[in-house]
Amino acid sequence: MGPQRYFGGETTPFRVGAVTCSWADWRAKTKFDTHSAYRATRPTGVTPSCARTATSRIARNLVIYNWEKTDTVSIDVSTFLRVGEDYTVIDAQNYGGADSPWPI
Repeated sequence: MGPQRYFGGETTPFRVGAVTCSWADWRAKTKFDTHSAYRATRPTGVTPSCARTATSRIARNLVIYNWEKTDTVSIDVSTFLRVGEDYTVIDAQNYGGADSPWPI
């Protein structure tokens, strides 16, 4: 797994055993996430992220982080999809719901 991004509002949001510690102290003590980042505040706006799935050379997961929690977002998918390429939209908050391609 590559670098991660952590967000939080506390000055000591990490724990090693029963001891709370800062991001820098946690990394020094655990040697984890040496290439990751921590911000005390959450991002703003809309952040699309695209990654290949572990089980397919073709399939990709496009995740849209809607940090402002708006009802709708607009993104340019031309960097993720080619013209004519098939895709499926899945609502992660209603996976398997009536509007899903795989209703339960």
